Amino acid sequence: MAEECSDFVDCREIFKQLVRERRITVYLSKHALERIVERRYWGFKGAKKEVIVDIIKNVFRDGEFKVFADKIIVWTKNYVLICSINREFNIIVKTVITRATLKKELQEKLKKGIRVKWKQINVEIPKLQTSTSDN
Repeated sequence: MAEECSDFVDCREIFKQLVRERRITVYLSKHALERIVERRYWGFKGAKKEVIVDIIKNVFRDGEFKVFADKIIVWTKNYVLICSINREFNIIVKTVITRATLKKELQEKLKKGIRVKWKQINVEIPKLQTSTSDN
């Protein structure tokens, strides 16, 4: 059978490899960055890069994972991250949802997940555009 040209990546197979290596690189999309700032739990206006990086690292470190062919869902008691994996084996966070706003069908999918003890979690985020100065 001839190999077809496709951008499809089976998240299940690549995630197994990432779990064996126990090292991941996470990229936050611009949309996910906007959603995490919008749905933040901290009480100040604006956000610093370090705070957002820590939140993402904490979700990946402490969260539970459910892996599907086309996506990975990572969740904690506060946040749900909808992710995909690219061909370079990087996890891309596409959007961020709070647990309080989950639809019922997604809540059903998040009953049981797996936990992974990552050795290293690298997080890359797009440039922040805040209304406050970083002085």
